Amino acid sequence: MLTLLKDCGFDEAHLVRLVNCYPPVLVMDVEKTLNLKLELFHGIGLIGTALSQILSARPIMLRTKVLPKVDALRAYSVLDDVILVLLTPYGYALLTDTTQFNDAFDKIKKMRICQNKTTFARALRMLAILPEKKWEERLETLMGLGWSQDNVLRPSQNSLTLCGY
Repeated sequence: MLTLLKDCGFDEAHLVRLVNCYPPVLVMDVEKTLNLKLELFHGIGLIGTALSQILSARPIMLRTKVLPKVDALRAYSVLDDVILVLLTPYGYALLTDTTQFNDAFDKIKKMRICQNKTTFARALRMLAILPEKKWEERLETLMGLGWSQDNVLRPSQNSLTLCGY
């Protein structure tokens, strides 16, 4: 297991941090679990130092069911670059429970946000981590300020930023 991680660009400091934060990594099944997740990360261009920095900072990526979520995004033709954005600064969108992720993903599809833009990643992150009640409150607030529901849901930088305040 350590050899595989070193081959993927983990140096001593990243290995220590990863093991300290997530000791079960030492007993992970290399072929069935660890290698599959590393291949997923490699497949979207997350390699070397970037991979070791992200996984040592967020070892939860190794213990959650990220693969089915990434598969769903790929099936919707989301570009690997956008998936990479979801894994790095917006990683928590992929760490939510499956039901919450699927609900957010369905909302994003209905908004018809272009899946090839980082706006898609920002919107998915916001909806995946925001409780439904908070989302509804924010919609009501913006609509109370004179925004139409179409304006609020329009996939623009400003509307998403305001909804995620």
